[in-house]
Amino acid sequence: MLTLQEAGYQYASAATNALAGVDLAIAAGARVLVAGPSGGGKSTLLGLASGQLARHGQGQVFGTIQVGGEDPGGLTPAERAAKLGWVGQRPADQLFAGSVADEVGFGPSSLGWDAETITSRTTEMLALTGLRVTADRDPMALSGGQQQRLAVAGALASGCGLLLLDEPLARLDPPGAAQLLAVLAEAAQTGVAVVMVEHRLHRCLPWCDWVVVVAHGEVQWQGLPGEIPDGMARILGLDRPEVQRWPGSNQVVLAHRSKGVQYGERSALAPLDVVLHRGELLSLVGPNGAGKSTLLGAISGRLEGVPGRDVIEVPQDPDLMLISATVAEELALGPEERGVPPVEVAKRVVDVADALGLRSLLERPPQGLSGGERLRVAVGAALTCRPSVLLLDEPTAGQDPGAVAALLDALRRIVPDAAVVMATHDLDLARSASTRVMLIRGGEVVASGAANEVEVDVRPDNQLEPSLKRSEGGLDPRIRLILLGCVGALAVLLDRPLALALLAGLSAAMLLSVGLTPIWRRRALALTMGVVWSTTLSQGLFYGDVPRVALIELGPIVIWREGITHGLVQSLRMLAPAYSGVALALSTPPDRLLGALTAIRVPWSVGFLAATALRFVPLVGQEVQVVRSAWRQRGRAVWRRPPWQWLALEARMLQPVVARTLRRGRHLAASLDARGFDPDRVRTSKYTQAPPFSQVSVACLSVLMVVAVGFVELLYWAYLAEVLYIPALRPLYGWVRFWL
Repeated sequence: MLTLQEAGYQYASAATNALAGVDLAIAAGARVLVAGPSGGGKSTLLGLASGQLARHGQGQVFGTIQVGGEDPGGLTPAERAAKLGWVGQRPADQLFAGSVADEVGFGPSSLGWDAETITSRTTEMLALTGLRVTADRDPMALSGGQQQRLAVAGALASGCGLLLLDEPLARLDPPGAAQLLAVLAEAAQTGVAVVMVEHRLHRCLPWCDWVVVVAHGEVQWQGLPGEIPDGMARILGLDRPEVQRWPGSNQVVLAHRSKGVQYGERSALAPLDVVLHRGELLSLVGPNGAGKSTLLGAISGRLEGVPGRDVIEVPQDPDLMLISATVAEELALGPEERGVPPVEVAKRVVDVADALGLRSLLERPPQGLSGGERLRVAVGAALTCRPSVLLLDEPTAGQDPGAVAALLDALRRIVPDAAVVMATHDLDLARSASTRVMLIRGGEVVASGAANEVEVDVRPDNQLEPSLKRSEGGLDPRIRLILLGCVGALAVLLDRPLALALLAGLSAAMLLSVGLTPIWRRRALALTMGVVWSTTLSQGLFYGDVPRVALIELGPIVIWREGITHGLVQSLRMLAPAYSGVALALSTPPDRLLGALTAIRVPWSVGFLAATALRFVPLVGQEVQVVRSAWRQRGRAVWRRPPWQWLALEARMLQPVVARTLRRGRHLAASLDARGFDPDRVRTSKYTQAPPFSQVSVACLSVLMVVAVGFVELLYWAYLAEVLYIPALRPLYGWVRFWL
């Protein structure tokens, strides 16, 4: 099924090969585990096998790679999807559709399957992967582990013969991991060859029938799982000593009382009290979607808007903490901001770099490192601040056993008096190392106590999770686009503040109807006031047309009445279509927007660009908040620095968001590529039928209103220009002058 001969790859920016001399033959139905230390070349191996590096990489491919006797780099999208499936390390970056059902059916739709078969296949894949959520659930509302299962279901849906998985168990709870391994074993029995990169070796070794050890850019060994030699066992970390339990102390360092967290109509976290003690390690365990990450966000103050005192959170996506040009600068940033003397800052940087294996990376840019290295840099940046409370969200995901042991050793050595809270699915680690374990289920703490006393049951509930989907208001996306166009046209045609205010008010009501959270409502109000105030004041000061009447005179400064009116009109013209556009973005899934644009004959490339931007905008907004929260925890307050430093800080905080967006774009492109998406191929469409008559009627009336307004405005301007005057229309001229 998969053959590699003397295969290798060299990245364009690298001086040496990332992978070289790979000889590998994998038969149909094989279960292959690719293991080895972080950064050794495992993901590069999957990139070669999938053909992605040959098609999209900027480097050089060596050797021969064949899937089913053909070069995967030269296959058409449909041929690739039928032959192989691929799931990368970040499942959230690979999701494009607006519902769970649409996501699973994306690949079959790209291949042109009929709707009935797609529906049947979707139901089968959801049952197979054990994703117990309703089919209309928004994928972006799922937990990381649930998104992982969804990505695997989508990869299997097209009936591929080779499945390539990059750390699929990293964010799964133990029952979910066991279930996924069972799913993969069942797929292998049907003839699917499964190649899986993983670090959770004790769980994977009983599952696989062949092991490939990749380290330092080469295949160091391959063979049966029961015949791993001692040298390879040391490389894989199978013989690492058991991690010592953290002692803890009775001194309280933080007592947090959470009011609870709501996501729309769903309770993500119930009100609860958390008390943290000096020198303890508290592990939060529970099934995917239980509320562990939400609890960390509540303790840090990120979700409740009140930053904790001397509390630092390393989020599940550590990339958003990295804002400096080099690793050394990133490690030094926090203590420098806190006023630590330079000599002490340098000592902390060296100590943390040595403890986390970052010494050779100090002059490298953080965003250019591997995923595991970026995580260690983010943890190191928190450690150099010497916080009293350190919150870690899945810090062992994607880390080899040696790196996990080094991370915990660094925590104990560098911040021995801190309270460390760690959300994890590694139950063995939680039992052996933790002072306390807290079991969370359904947003509530169901058990808490000493690690050897709490019965850890992380089995998911047997009932389906409630639907949590984007508010779509029942309108067909094609109708929404027409209404948005009507709002934009009216914003251009109308000239009177009252009419534009009514239009902007209607658009604002549309925006509020999509369920903005209170904090975003406040931000929208502040933005509105800023736009109206700045535009109106600037036009009032610099209005140059005559005649004009002075409204306020302050010495040489004059504010003109006509300028105020003109500025108000222009600000309302900007706000009305902006509100409508944001409402459309928040309420319309990107794949449905793409289908609607294609249905109304918009060029595919334009539609795809718009849909992809729509997919990213809400995520970028969330990530900006994570970056700001990370900065507040490590740096000085904004008001404590001059304006020019504040502007420089704003630019720096954009860097991780931009880097993350570019990385996400690459991952999404690879996912679409692997699922057979081809702009030149006809896909199964949801929009073969016309929208309901009632919605078409609303659209027609809106268009007629725009045409009518445009016509009477044209008559009025013809009258003003003395081109056409009809005495019988004098009442109409007066009405237009006053209202429009």
